[in-house]
Amino acid sequence: MLIRHILFVIFITIIYSPVLQADSQRATFLPQPDILIIHSYHLQFPWTRLLNDKILSNLEPLLPGEQIHVEFMDERRYSDNPQVRAELLRLYDLKYAEQPPDVVVVSDDAALNLVLNAELPWLKNTPLVFLGINVPEGHDLSRHPQHTGVLEGMAIEENIEFIRTLLPATREILLIADRSGLGALMGNEARQLIRSQRFHDIKLSVYDDFTFAELEQRLSNMPANSAVLFLAIHNDRNGEYFSYAKHLPVLSAKTPVPIFGMWGDLMMGQGSAGGMMHNASSQAEMAAQIVRKILSGVPAADIPVLPKTRFTPQLDERQRLRFNIPLSNLPTGTELHFRPQSFLAAHAVLIGVSLSIIVFLSLIILVLSLNIRRRQHAEQQWQSLRLTLEQRVSQRTNTLNRQNQQLTELSQQLALQANTDVLTGISNRRHGDIQLHKAMENALQQKTPLSLALIDVDYFKRINDQYGHERGDQILIELSDLLTKHIRPQDLLVRWGGEEFMLLLNNCTPEQAAVLCERLRQQARTIRISADNTLSISIGISSSTNADNTAQLLRQADQNLYAAKAGGRDRVIGADN
Repeated sequence: MLIRHILFVIFITIIYSPVLQADSQRATFLPQPDILIIHSYHLQFPWTRLLNDKILSNLEPLLPGEQIHVEFMDERRYSDNPQVRAELLRLYDLKYAEQPPDVVVVSDDAALNLVLNAELPWLKNTPLVFLGINVPEGHDLSRHPQHTGVLEGMAIEENIEFIRTLLPATREILLIADRSGLGALMGNEARQLIRSQRFHDIKLSVYDDFTFAELEQRLSNMPANSAVLFLAIHNDRNGEYFSYAKHLPVLSAKTPVPIFGMWGDLMMGQGSAGGMMHNASSQAEMAAQIVRKILSGVPAADIPVLPKTRFTPQLDERQRLRFNIPLSNLPTGTELHFRPQSFLAAHAVLIGVSLSIIVFLSLIILVLSLNIRRRQHAEQQWQSLRLTLEQRVSQRTNTLNRQNQQLTELSQQLALQANTDVLTGISNRRHGDIQLHKAMENALQQKTPLSLALIDVDYFKRINDQYGHERGDQILIELSDLLTKHIRPQDLLVRWGGEEFMLLLNNCTPEQAAVLCERLRQQARTIRISADNTLSISIGISSSTNADNTAQLLRQADQNLYAAKAGGRDRVIGADN
């Protein structure tokens, strides 16, 4: 009985000690403070999701969850629409003016710019904490006297030193950037470093003007004793958006030398060897510490802006083995990711539970052998325990069945995503290519006409350059929705690549295809790029009546599309032309 009482006291202490600690922390702050968090982007972007989760995990132990308010600007979708930002400010004023928050936290440049340029008295007087700021020179921080926060900073020089430490034989490092805001900033910083001759024994060069095909070709031909360092990429010369999850694994597989970078959450596990990296979690922790100080009474203006987030050495164990990097070359404190676990480490909990069960059963046997006269009572206890175990096994079986059902549904969802274009939601090129071969084979066997149309958005690069890539993405979404509404049920619309679409017209003669495509061209004119400009498309058509295989069918459609664009765009060139 005494042992049971002691164990019960220990259990209660373990359970309630975090709660008591959190209560003691809350007691040091202002009574029931409110915090407003404004994110520039939506949770669909991994970096924003990680930032938000980490900020909340750091702040929720300090105050009730209902005192933390989170807003998402969704700037990527509405970056070219000042009316949306004006409406957001009006909404925030409506929600928070009567009871202003005690601290405003903003992530990334768009949210900071929104707050700095807002003419709302309660927002001007609220302490401001920022993080994730890429281009601090672009903000007039004097517009908000009570500001502080964390700048992302750069670690170009630290990464070059990291590469030299890991691979002392390195004689050349190619630094990859683009010519967008952050990419251009980091590219210029790298060029200044090159001119300083700080690393005179290594050939350093910046590569920032390329298409993805050119980048892939350049990296696949990297010489021995070289390395690649990613600075920042948002898009290529053609305006195609760069995705670390989509493009980096492909580049890594085709590059014969290791690829390094400084964006831990985005690059680690996607084929990057590692680098002096920072993570969204580290920035969120630093910002949360600043919020703690403000809530405890320290004025925001008295807290210095942190000029750089934490960069730590990180390495992918799989890439280390791929490029034969000795463990002895790793700097002190390097974090090794994706290390295979030993059997004992992987099954430590199971082994511990098993040993505990063995010890427990052994004690039961010993007690039974020493207490013969209590055998019947012990048998009853054992039966009760057996029934309890059977119930738990049954519950566990039901849980596993539910999990298997969830895995089946997830597998089906992944299969659908593999055939769907992420941006527009229509079929992607992989699925379209499969359906094209099936349709061509069926048309030849059944001797029915099959028509194919290639559709290209006119002057799409000009749209991206003038109105921004976010507006370009929205144009593609609107066009795909419009085309889907005006084609036949048996037709298939495919995003063929970039601003190009393929339309597969089953059992459709060249004449019918020309009529349908002309209607689609006229409908596309209803899409407005801006108040003064409307969208136009060029279409090239081919027919199975003039082709023996899918290659010929595609080539004829592509030639007619080229003719439509060469003839002035905004027109349809049919299969008979």
